[in-house]
Amino acid sequence: MGLLLGIILGAGSVWWLMSSGAGAFMLRTSHYVQDLERRVQEFGDQRAQLARQLEDMEGRLGVSNQAHVRFAGATSEEELLGKTVFDLYPPDLAKAYHEADSEVLNSGKPIYNREEPCVNRDGTDRWLITTKVPIRNQAGEMIGLVGVSRDITD
Repeated sequence: MGLLLGIILGAGSVWWLMSSGAGAFMLRTSHYVQDLERRVQEFGDQRAQLARQLEDMEGRLGVSNQAHVRFAGATSEEELLGKTVFDLYPPDLAKAYHEADSEVLNSGKPIYNREEPCVNRDGTDRWLITTKVPIRNQAGEMIGLVGVSRDITD
């Protein structure tokens, strides 16, 4: 089972992230934005609850969706661009997140459904279930990771 995620990056350009058990590959297409919008709409309200982010090999944020922006306590994606977990979270959590990211980036192997503690912007303790998958370019070189988290706090 894999993951297919389309990301619109202006001027109708779409990057498709395709993930399998071995990693993820980003493919650029100038392809049917309307089809992507339809697929996202079909995914429904669940997507709004999933915090998604793309990080480069140094752990700098490149793309964050609105759920991630809100959870990180920012008001816009631009506020997060280029920041690392050490800029956003308390030191102990940042260290744990960085170690998990490094595990993915050093091994090239994804982490699926890991439960992680978190503190949201108002200081409330939360629990997330997180998947982190390495991203590779078309030449197979690792260029970063994509993370998807969902709040599972009862």
